[in-house]
Order: sequence, then structure tokens, then C-alpha cells
Amino acid sequence: MDLTDRLWVFGRKLLGRRGTYLLRNFLAELNFILGSYEDPKNKPFGVSAMACTYNEEDWVIEALVLAKDLVDEY
Repeated sequence: MDLTDRLWVFGRKLLGRRGTYLLRNFLAELNFILGSYEDPKNKPFGVSAMACTYNEEDWVIEALVLAKDLVDEY
């Protein structure tokens, strides 16, 4: 487990689930306001891929590698 994962677990225990998500959403909004993220409205339309899995870490990489040539982002 790397440092980021440990900090996430510690923050989750300290703040609880709701507090952690509020902090995450606040930081995401702050990054958007500061210009760290590009405005999604200015992005050209494209095709995205998303893999929803549960306990399938062995297959997720293969699924995304197969889809990468078909989509613009994954």
C-alpha cells in the first residue's frame, strides 16, 4: 500500500464516508476553479469507455487494452 492509499484510509477513518466525499468534491471544485482541469464543455465530442467491475482486477487491464483502439478516452 503506497502513501496515497494510506492517507485515503486515514482520512476516511478520521472524516467518515460523508466527510471524505465532501472533501474530495471540494478539492475537485477548487482545482476546476483554479484551472487545473479543462472545461468539459469545451472538449470535442468523442467516445468514452468505462469498465465497471467488482473483484475482477485480473481482467480489467485486458478489457481496457482491448477497448483503447476503439475509443477516445477510457
